[in-house]
Amino acid sequence: MGLWLIQSVKKELGNLSFETLAQMAKCKESCGIIDVNDNRFLSPKNMIDEINKALGKSLSSASIMRVIYDSLAKSYADAIAELESNTGKKYKMLNIIGGGSQDSLLNEMTAKATGKKVITGPTEATAIGNLIMQMIGVCELKDLNEARQIIKRSFDINEVK
Repeated sequence: MGLWLIQSVKKELGNLSFETLAQMAKCKESCGIIDVNDNRFLSPKNMIDEINKALGKSLSSASIMRVIYDSLAKSYADAIAELESNTGKKYKMLNIIGGGSQDSLLNEMTAKATGKKVITGPTEATAIGNLIMQMIGVCELKDLNEARQIIKRSFDINEVK
């Protein structure tokens, strides 16, 4: 479900900034985990109420944000563990691209939960990938390796510390 939970709560709280929501989560202790992939969170009438129901208690807005962040980081760690189990490979690094690459708190929590090196960016990865593949298709770029080098030189890509 990814960032849908954060976007929904953002709207319900009056469209606070993403930075404010992250700061709210950062200032709270962990107070529960939800299954962020549970269908109950796809389109509830009220996301905050649905999260409280899932937890069996009523939390403050800041605590709700902490639950979301903790739960997303755990979900990412679980997904990576499942991928490693299914492939028989161990991965040292996780690349986070797109809009989620801008959420430094979630990226830090993901690095901690997964035990992996986390690299973020570029933000507009879908558009860049589309453009790169077209350039390879018309022989403006030789191959994917050349394309990756251009991307690394052209866009902000950071390691989460």
